[in-house]
Amino acid sequence: MNVPSGGRARLRVGQDPISSEDMVLKVDPLENPDESAPKIAFRRCPSVGVEEEFLLHDTARGMLAPRAPELLTRLADAVSGACSEMQNTQIELVTEPETTLEAMATGLLRNREQASAAASEMGLRLLPAGMPPQMSLQAPPARASIDDSRYRKIFARYGAAAERYQGCGTHVHVEVPDRETAVAVLGHLTPWLPLLVALGGNSAYAGGADTRFSSWRIATQRRFPVSGLPPEFRSATHYDETVDALVDAGLLEDGHTCFWLARLSDRYPTIEIRASDVGLTADDSVLQAALGRALVMTALSDLEKGHPPPTINPMWGDAAVWTAARHGLEGPALDPFTGRKITVSEYTTMLLDKTTDALCEAGDYYAVRTLLAALKKRGSGAQLQRCAARGGHAAVTSMLHGATCQAAGLGRNAGLILNAAQRDWSDAQMENEQSKSQPETTPPAEDQTNLVHEEHDPDTGSQPKVAGGAIIFLTAAIAIAFLIVAVYVGGQAFNAW
Repeated sequence: MNVPSGGRARLRVGQDPISSEDMVLKVDPLENPDESAPKIAFRRCPSVGVEEEFLLHDTARGMLAPRAPELLTRLADAVSGACSEMQNTQIELVTEPETTLEAMATGLLRNREQASAAASEMGLRLLPAGMPPQMSLQAPPARASIDDSRYRKIFARYGAAAERYQGCGTHVHVEVPDRETAVAVLGHLTPWLPLLVALGGNSAYAGGADTRFSSWRIATQRRFPVSGLPPEFRSATHYDETVDALVDAGLLEDGHTCFWLARLSDRYPTIEIRASDVGLTADDSVLQAALGRALVMTALSDLEKGHPPPTINPMWGDAAVWTAARHGLEGPALDPFTGRKITVSEYTTMLLDKTTDALCEAGDYYAVRTLLAALKKRGSGAQLQRCAARGGHAAVTSMLHGATCQAAGLGRNAGLILNAAQRDWSDAQMENEQSKSQPETTPPAEDQTNLVHEEHDPDTGSQPKVAGGAIIFLTAAIAIAFLIVAVYVGGQAFNAW
């Protein structure tokens, strides 16, 4: 978790009339954050378990591979928490409950490395993307195994909404004392879930096209009847009765199929936070786990003080989720308390102000501040997908695969991911110039502005400036034009003289 604080990146966008300063996630670690943090004694913190869902990509065929059962068989002895998902093109990796961020990062990375190695032996790549970046809209659905009766029922109930859904998320399970407490905590979490969506956006593409969303996964979940922010519940009994009523009405197959962004687990004594797309790197998921736990701890403290859950207008809450999925880190964001348009920076500051005590009690204050600053520097998964897409969709999958086993992808190794994307783009340009057989696949012009521009960082070395080649070419062309004009004008003047 040793992440440097240097670097001055800017997240650039060319669509919304918002100043560039408002688009920057202005959360930087202080010179010594531990000195500015409140002096709060450490206490026993809730344990956290993390579930990550991944896509399986066939490197030879250049498409998703429905080979999850075979991969899970190989992983049976290596990864105890490997399990199937709704589609055979996906697997889920689960960590053991941990109380420290270091242990969480270690578990996440170990799962990723072991699963990636096993997939490689099968000619597959593990892709950490919220949605398939290349799947054709006309591709046949990758159905679950025929002996999985539950998924057969889900497909029958929801039709194409389920058959073509291949969303991959990071699910954070935070320990709670009991279900009554869990329901009360759920109400305190609700206003902050849209921000977790914005921080975790990693699904920019669908059907081979840029969706213009940071999290198309969240947008796609709205096709299901029960999704978005959870409603208010008076008690655990009220929660259970509501879920049972939704099942009886035919809207849910069972309690495990609701797509609320936070819910009570029906298997563990936890609250399950499901706002983020799967992390591009292990550290992305660590950040979600740390913020999720801090929010739960803050809610528990508020309950001890007799503070009721905040009441927000469901319309503004729903709009805040949509805005977060649409714009991600680039903003704008929506304050679910007031419906006021704010920046992601302001929203993040509100969250940090709310959770500072909990972060200090858990010993996570410095790590979270540093990870947030590094996320600003590197950019979200969605932004890096767009960055890599300048080299074609093969470059997107290459970048995703290269990021899978990055232990510090938000910090020191961020440059490795960007360098890989830049190399793929350069290689694709060279191949196109040599063959001239197929035109280069590039996103629309308005989308090519959604790039991460890195400047020199003494800790990470020189970072590539994406789109630098185009700028250099344009500058050279202008200089040559000026030279020609100057020579001509000079010649005319000399003759006249």
